[in-house]
Amino acid sequence: MTRVRRRSGLAATILLLGAVSARAADFGLALSLAPKVSDEGFNLTVLATPWFSALLGESGDLYLSGIVKLETTFESATVLLDLGRSQLKLRPSPGTSWEFGRMPFADESGFVASGLLDGARWTGSLGSLGASAGLFYTGLLNKKSAEIVLTAADGADFLDADRFFAPSRLLAVLSAGPRRPPAFLSRLSVQAVGQFDLRGGSDTLHSQYLTLAAGIPAGDAFGFDLTAVLALAEPSGADLAVHAAGSVQVFWDPPGTLRDQAYLGIRAATGADGGFPNVTALEQGRVFTPGPAGLASGRIGYKVRPSDALAADAQAVGFLRFPDGGPADADLDPGSDSAWLGAELYASLTWTPFSDLSVLAGAGIFLPASGGAFLPDTPARWLLSAAAVLSL
Repeated sequence: MTRVRRRSGLAATILLLGAVSARAADFGLALSLAPKVSDEGFNLTVLATPWFSALLGESGDLYLSGIVKLETTFESATVLLDLGRSQLKLRPSPGTSWEFGRMPFADESGFVASGLLDGARWTGSLGSLGASAGLFYTGLLNKKSAEIVLTAADGADFLDADRFFAPSRLLAVLSAGPRRPPAFLSRLSVQAVGQFDLRGGSDTLHSQYLTLAAGIPAGDAFGFDLTAVLALAEPSGADLAVHAAGSVQVFWDPPGTLRDQAYLGIRAATGADGGFPNVTALEQGRVFTPGPAGLASGRIGYKVRPSDALAADAQAVGFLRFPDGGPADADLDPGSDSAWLGAELYASLTWTPFSDLSVLAGAGIFLPASGGAFLPDTPARWLLSAAAVLSL
């Protein structure tokens, strides 16, 4: 049966590619080299991403890509082969599209899931509303790329060296918002996400999320982004748990010809009853990288683009934990109930001298609350990183 399915899939692929004219097809290769030095040691990532794209008539396109990743330290090296973004997109009518395959997904709030997912997505209209609906499966993703750990069973799978795939979960997503929001809003959207654990057995977790997101302009220079999330978690053998998360961000575009922006933001997610059930790992910092559950953070930053080839960003982030939750960290003092975790400073620079070449550099430091939330004499954590990306 497996051989028959493979042969059928290969035949369908050959027929599909055969329908593509040479003029409508393109291919290439993206190469990246990313060394990183931190208080934990040295790491080098070399990534090759071959890709192929083609137009399918006047209303469709095909994109296929692969991933060849080499990760090395002074002690070890690992090679990963995987499927990258690979999707078929059809546009049966203006304003309507269907997507199938492995595609990028990010929920409206930034608290639930982000990354590549396998499935199908429709985008179109429901009356005066712009809308989209999707159905996604996680069980064919690489577990290290997906980083899905919602239960103890998921954690055991993640540590199992013989297991390649991520936990089997199904995500159903429905989003809608007015194409012409009220005059006092720049955008308004509602999104519902249902996450269903397909593992079975005694250690499962289903969850549902309802997100409201809005953008509020305040003149020509200021703007606000507001997000509120209500989440329900259904762990096996336990009562239903209710969680909440939200964020407020303020942007200021200073007058003048310089393309720059100052920003201020606050994010928080409850931590009781196991914590806010984010599906994928969503790091809340660059050097200090806890998930959102049981954490509140405030950040202030400034970014500027003095030219088309150069961009810079600098920010400071402070982290606090809720009394009934917060991140897990080996250096945290188990006897401390201090809310203040510490502060992070991070700056990055991006240089794009040519359209097919980008060079990125970043540096940051996290100053833990040593003697408070963290054990006494906990050292600062630091990070120096660089990356060069070449498109061929």
